[in-house]
Formats: sequence, C-alpha cells, structure tokens
Amino acid sequence: MLEVHDLHVTYRNRRVGTLSAVDGVSFSVERGRTFGIVGESGCGKTSIARAVCGLIRAEGRIIVDGHPQHKERSTAVQMVFQDPEASLNPRIPVGWSVAEALKARGVPKHERRAEVEYLFDAVGLNPDGRHRLPGSFSGGQKQRICIARALAAHPSAIVFDEATSSLDVSIQARILDLLTGLQRIHNVAYVFISHDLSLVGYLAHHMAIMRAGEFVESGETERVFAHPRHPYTRELLSAAPTLPEPRPDALFSRRK
Repeated sequence: MLEVHDLHVTYRNRRVGTLSAVDGVSFSVERGRTFGIVGESGCGKTSIARAVCGLIRAEGRIIVDGHPQHKERSTAVQMVFQDPEASLNPRIPVGWSVAEALKARGVPKHERRAEVEYLFDAVGLNPDGRHRLPGSFSGGQKQRICIARALAAHPSAIVFDEATSSLDVSIQARILDLLTGLQRIHNVAYVFISHDLSLVGYLAHHMAIMRAGEFVESGETERVFAHPRHPYTRELLSAAPTLPEPRPDALFSRRK
C-alpha cells in the first residue's frame, strides 16, 4: 500500500553546508498493518514522517496505492503530530477542524455534520463537544480529535510522529487501544514513529531501528525483540525499562 524506496532528506545550512538527515531508507506497509520506527532524537525519524506526507522535499520514490506520491502534499497520507495543542487552531471549534478535512475531500456540506458526529463517536468523544474550542479539552482528548481529523480525509495511511509521547502512561494505553480498533475498522496502514520500544512492540507488525539517518535493522517486530542482530538494537533493548513478566502472547496480542 505504502512503499518508500531509497529515501534521502537533506537540509542546507549556511554555516556547515549540506546536512543529511535521512540516507537511503526503504520500507513498505500494507493496509491494516503497522510499521514502527524507533530511534533516538535527531536520528531522522521526523524527517521521514514529513517526507512521506509531502511536507518537505525529499529524493527517492514514495508510492501510495500503486501510484507515485505527488510532490505536493496528498490527502492519501495523513499525519498526527506529537503536540495536539499546536495542531489545532485555538480559535476554531474542533468540529470545524474535522469538517475542513471532509470539505477538502469533497464531502457535500449537508453531509458533513453527520460525518463529524460519526468520527467523534469513533474516537470515543461525545459528538456534542464538536462546538467547543480546543482549550476545553484535555491533551488526550485533543489527540483523539487530531486522529478524527486524519481519518476524515479517508487516507490510505496515517503517520504518527511521537503522537503519544506528550501524554501520561494511562492515556497512552487508551490511545494505542483506540488506534488498534480504528485500524481494524478502517483498514488503514500506520507508520508509528517513537523513541519508546515498548510502544512500538505493542502496536507494530514490522519495525526498524534507526540511527544517524539509516535503518540499522528491520524486520518482524517479534523477531527484532527476540533475536536482535545489530549491536545498537541490543543496546536499546538492554537500556529499555524492565516490565513485569507478561503472558506469553501479551506483548503482541493487540496486533493479532
């Protein structure tokens, strides 16, 4: 569904010249599946996210549903950002923000209200709240609104760039369960980007470990966790917090 081939992202700086943020990254993800990317801050994860969504220029090939991604941003790939506070206009009712995505998709005006109400309900929010401003919602609720807005565009894929890192642990768990359920219903592909191995292990079917602009290891999530091949992967796993002993299938049960 989503294919990324030999992706390169470079930035030009007056002081130091050209900086390479992403150096030849390739991956693919099918509908109804999740590809996770793990790496420390500054390794190039966000540059991948922005390039896939058409927010920055990049070299390489990005193919969505069998068609090359256009240079301009396409609604076929949506993005949910790290900070929901900065993602919503504080002066516009949240329902309007979601309705704008429907308008861009060509949904007739008389159908938008019902669609907005459906999307609010789908992400676990009271549809009556669509008239309120973002400031009256909690951080977790704002992120649900951003997810509803992404779904409103009827995308083939959604990129989540550290989308739960600003939330507390209990809210993170609810958002992950929400994403799992929505993926089953809408059969959408996810690219889930995080510095947290446990979150990616919970959600992703396949994953990649990123360092200094490159994937140093990739494969099925279970394999990467059980049999890491690269020294950096082993280093990350050894530094990860020790969790209570789970059921044999607990770590990956949400994705099956």
